[in-house]
Amino acid sequence: MRQIKRMIILGASGLIGGQLLKDYRSDGIETIATYHRNPEDGLSRFDLLEDDLFDLVPDLGPGDWVCVLSAEVDPNRVADDPDAARALNVDATLRAMETARDHGAGILFLSTESVFDGITGDYGETDPPRPLFAYARQKAEVENELKTGGGKWLIVRTGWTVGWNPKARCPVAGTYKALLSGSAVMAEDNLFTLTDVADTSRALLELLRADAVGIYHVAANPPIGRAQLAQIILETSSFGAQMSFKPGKFSEIPFAEPRPAQAWVSNAKFMDQFGTRFTPPEDTVRKKIALLDAGQQKAQRITA
Repeated sequence: MRQIKRMIILGASGLIGGQLLKDYRSDGIETIATYHRNPEDGLSRFDLLEDDLFDLVPDLGPGDWVCVLSAEVDPNRVADDPDAARALNVDATLRAMETARDHGAGILFLSTESVFDGITGDYGETDPPRPLFAYARQKAEVENELKTGGGKWLIVRTGWTVGWNPKARCPVAGTYKALLSGSAVMAEDNLFTLTDVADTSRALLELLRADAVGIYHVAANPPIGRAQLAQIILETSSFGAQMSFKPGKFSEIPFAEPRPAQAWVSNAKFMDQFGTRFTPPEDTVRKKIALLDAGQQKAQRITA
């Protein structure tokens, strides 16, 4: 097991970055962490579009790992302004990575299972990406540059990550809200992975301590279906009697761009090498439902 010299987390005010910062500092790892729009104690302001990584870390060098999380991650906003998103998600990201590479630091890049076309599901690390929409194409472009650019790099693809802030964006919260609307349609043929953010953070730490390089899929298996998720919420939530949905097909749901129906990734390679246990997706869903129910109950008390 290798000692990590230092972690530099660009974008530590978000869901995954915040968990990484918490876990790595509690593990005694020296960490430099940044925010852009959402200031928090212990974070330095850093604008990936404007600032230079070497100015942030003048002694950047071998033994350091640079984790680039600053990004526009909402596919709808990327589709609305792909050029602005590309400036951050591709151009600025690659500049920071080039600086890290030039100074001998390792690069950790979080990508997405959405780089696959979703025809078959169960994608492994050697399956070729075939992205269907702008956000996924931008992720795939950065992946390709890393693969061919030399240096020490680690690409981790994951799916949906579930955090424990009620306002955090995730399919459990989105589906919960849609079910309360009374007009929800849930695709029976839409499958994706769903992973507790604490498991994601722990898995990344294991990879870094093992000095792993290359591509790994870090996600809880088996996948979960959108209609299956809706049914679990409806049956588990204390507000289930107020919820409803109609089953449908993924192809019938209007998106601004094509989306993959079953782009879920297999974690077999990671499990074979590390054996880390992921929280079963249904357990993660039920834990999130309890949090959302508490928020819904509080909101009703306030408006009563």
